[in-house]
Amino acid sequence: MTKDEFIEWMLYIMKRSPARDSGEVTYEYLREHMARLLVQEPDERKVALDALRSWLALRREPESMAAAMLAAGLGFIELREDLHRLLEDIEAGRSNFNPRMKAYYAERAHNYLTALYNIVPE
Repeated sequence: MTKDEFIEWMLYIMKRSPARDSGEVTYEYLREHMARLLVQEPDERKVALDALRSWLALRREPESMAAAMLAAGLGFIELREDLHRLLEDIEAGRSNFNPRMKAYYAERAHNYLTALYNIVPE
């Protein structure tokens, strides 16, 4: 798959979520599908990283928070710096997130980043 095809696949899975109005449920649903795909097709890891990196760079909901949760949930330590920059941008108000929910998004991003730093590289 290309990065764009992978992104289209992720969007398709998100639309099929059993609770599309719940971000956390949708992200977990996508994480389960991605984990399964990456076990079956380990060569897709680089494409998955590229897709998540592009979503993190958007600095908007739902893509960036989905990417942050997926990075932590799938143990993509390669995205630590990207997630750290996302957190800095949220805290500085340089994102497209709802400014009234800055503390919420910053806390979520911080928790995902902490999870990534708790993973010891093999």
